[in-house]
Order: sequence, then structure tokens, then C-alpha cells
Amino acid sequence: MKTLVLSALAILGIGILSAQETPVELEDVTVSPKNSTFLHAMQDEYTPNHAIKMQNKAASYDLIHSEHYRGSAKSDYFIEFKSDKGSMYTTYDRRGEITKCQEKYKDIALPVAVRDEILKDNLGWEYRGCDYTTLYKDDEVFKKIYKVTLKKGRDKKIMIIDLK
Repeated sequence: MKTLVLSALAILGIGILSAQETPVELEDVTVSPKNSTFLHAMQDEYTPNHAIKMQNKAASYDLIHSEHYRGSAKSDYFIEFKSDKGSMYTTYDRRGEITKCQEKYKDIALPVAVRDEILKDNLGWEYRGCDYTTLYKDDEVFKKIYKVTLKKGRDKKIMIIDLK
């Protein structure tokens, strides 16, 4: 009897092992990270590095496992991300998707291509600083603005560059 039980277990074990070796074919599957629509809409070659870091932080924020999450009863969650350059006010739905975002940063570094183009078009002027403001709502960018300050002697020039 003991031999019969051991034989049965051995046959069952071999059956399980061979079943585990069978490869599984999957159809084409597209996996996209949470808030990829937000990141795709907000980030391009004209987005300053500081804003990219803050946007990535907001996109990867785990609302559902945060202390702010109250279950499916609440529809919107407002989270503020702060940095030494400014802040980002972000609205999440109950699934953790970003539905609205407003950013305001002061004294940020312009992307090199943008800075060089401004200085080329304004010979003799010095770059003195830049603010960056954005507004995103319902999968669309409504505002993406640089406010650039230039100085030449006692003269001061403020340029508004609308990237939208």
C-alpha cells in the first residue's frame, strides 16, 4: 500500500512538473503606466527639467495606498506637490488618474534650445530669469507659458512665450 501511494505521488508530481513547463502564448498586450496620458500631453522638448521631475512625481503618486484615500465614496482628491521653485496642484479621480493639474514655477532653467533662440533674437540682452506656468484638464493642455525676463542696462523686457 505504501508503495502504491508513493507511486501515485511520483506520477502526480511528474504530471505537475511537465504541466509547468508548457509555454503559454499571449496575444499582443499593451501595458501603459498610470497617468501616461498626462505625461504624454505635458512633456515635450520644451518642458523644463524641473517640471518634468515634478510631473513624473505626480504621475507615479500612489493615491490609493496614501493616507488621503477614503475609498470610492469620494470622487476627487487634491494633492499639492511643492519644491523650492514652486508648486503643482493636482486633482486625482478615485482611481488615481490625474484629471487636472496646475503648475507654477519661478526662476527655472529654460531648455537650452529655447534660451539660445531667445538670446539670438534679442542680441545685447541678458537672460535674467524665467517663470513657467501650465494648466492641464481632462486629458488636454490648456496653458503652457514661459515668462522670460531680459535686461539690457537699465532696460527690462518681459517676454511671454505661449507653447500651447
